[in-house]
Amino acid sequence: MAVGMAKGRGLCGCMENVIAFIGDGSMSEGEAFEGLDNAGETNTNLIIIFNDNEMSIAPNHGGIYKGLAELRATNGASEHNLFRAFGLDYRYVAGGQFVDVGIAEQHAVAEISGIAKAGGKPVYEAASTFLQRAYDQLQQDLALQGNTATIITAGFGDAIGPGERIAAYYGSSDMKVLTYGAHKELTDREPMETLYVRYRLNREQIVQDVLEVLR
Repeated sequence: MAVGMAKGRGLCGCMENVIAFIGDGSMSEGEAFEGLDNAGETNTNLIIIFNDNEMSIAPNHGGIYKGLAELRATNGASEHNLFRAFGLDYRYVAGGQFVDVGIAEQHAVAEISGIAKAGGKPVYEAASTFLQRAYDQLQQDLALQGNTATIITAGFGDAIGPGERIAAYYGSSDMKVLTYGAHKELTDREPMETLYVRYRLNREQIVQDVLEVLR
């Protein structure tokens, strides 16, 4: 899908980035290989973030994972590089400041609370409908402990949004919640770039909002 979006962007003369995100558990699927194969010959800007965290639902098997293990062990220097074999530029980022918790919202909120307690400034993003699973952690681990964290929730069709209701419920705590979503309105004839700006959904606006609440 990301390859198609990148090609479509070129056809319409647009300039936004196209970013595909895939985990190691999905790399053994044929569709992933087809996508990489097409991306390798697409002369356009396409960013692929490969999250190799060895956290698949079931153990990974196959020769591909031997090569991925070598990349991890050598900090990306191994000559057995699947991505370069497809003709893609490759950059290895070890560690980093990002944690993928999957759909474990309770764990995520408890973890950002610990990060905040240690003096960090954590930012957590979750779908508003899934964040309800972490209400206990929002109250007990974050709000009542006075730990400061920024939570970004994404919702649809609600100008207020569950995120703002969460912040209002916890009142004077140091929790900061940013809510993003689109209003219920007919927008089929408006350019996507216009809608992104209107709802503050482009990357620059979201980063600006996060930095503002972290000051």
